[in-house]
Amino acid sequence: MYKACAYAVLLLLACLGRSHAAGNETIADVSFVVNNEFACGTIVTCMGFAESSAQGRLLLLPEYEEKASGVAVFRDRVQLVDLTSGESASFSTVFSFYVNAERLPQTGVGDGITFALVSNISWVNVSRTVDDSSRDRAFHSASLGVFAIDGGRGSSETVAVEFDTLNNDETSDKNDSHIGIDVNDNVSKTSTELEFLLSGGKVRRAWVDYNGSTHRMEVRISDRSQRPSAADLTYDNLNLAEVFDNTNWDGRVWVGFTASNGVGTSKYVVSQWSFVSSANHSSLPQATDQLGASGRASSPPPPSSSSSSLSAKITAILPLTAALTLALCAFLLGGFVDDLFAGAEVCAQQLCSSASEFTQSMPGSGIFTS
Repeated sequence: MYKACAYAVLLLLACLGRSHAAGNETIADVSFVVNNEFACGTIVTCMGFAESSAQGRLLLLPEYEEKASGVAVFRDRVQLVDLTSGESASFSTVFSFYVNAERLPQTGVGDGITFALVSNISWVNVSRTVDDSSRDRAFHSASLGVFAIDGGRGSSETVAVEFDTLNNDETSDKNDSHIGIDVNDNVSKTSTELEFLLSGGKVRRAWVDYNGSTHRMEVRISDRSQRPSAADLTYDNLNLAEVFDNTNWDGRVWVGFTASNGVGTSKYVVSQWSFVSSANHSSLPQATDQLGASGRASSPPPPSSSSSSLSAKITAILPLTAALTLALCAFLLGGFVDDLFAGAEVCAQQLCSSASEFTQSMPGSGIFTS
């Protein structure tokens, strides 16, 4: 009788272990290219003032809007951390963009644009109708569309490469044309001044390369298509597994662009974007090699609806299985009924909570809410 109960419990624990392991995703190679074919709702998810043009360009702030922000992320999250091993993927991205400032004497220029990695986008609330309330202003101005100006932090772990076009004293900016690397704060970890004006309307090309083995990020920018040999900005000890450390995080991030205006206004336009990531640090191709090769965007295949559904069903059934197994043990062991039923109740509550968290983290669970 005792052996039968023990076998039942061990079988249940094995099922729980397999279910937990299935929830931890490993790093998969990702590669996509967008050449003047941005489309909100299909290739990218657009929020705030962001929209796509008939020419296939991404318009983060298409008009000279005051106190406004635009956010656009690739349609699928990218697995950049293996939660089992704690290892980070390497990635390389390149994009072409321009910033055109309105330059009214009484206002000046907008704040800038970023390439950003964020753990979730459910926090984004950049309404097209802006008033003077702190919430409406939270992601405008010096926030660059991704950080809250109240303390500099948003509701999501974030790594952003900023292309800043306005000198803000509150964020310790160097000048009105600089690049910086921001980690969970709009005050840059490191930054450097540029010798040219970012907001002059000229098309620039930027490269962001990250080595998941050495945890080093490099940023380059040029008005030419060739990738400069020397990096304009570097930052070491950037461990993505530590930056995005969150109990509910599954190792995937949203990748995309943000921009913002305060009183000064600018337009922010992205025309080309290439991104590649891999767990193979030594042979990661540079994203530059892919630009111009195709005008179509490609992405990792969407999660299989059947496998996701099956995982959800298995996870939902496990709490009931646990309770029934422990109840059976209680019946067989007689004298331990009260203790085992109490244990069954606690176990069921914990498993139900885990199942709820797992289900909420699945694709299609409301993460695109804006």
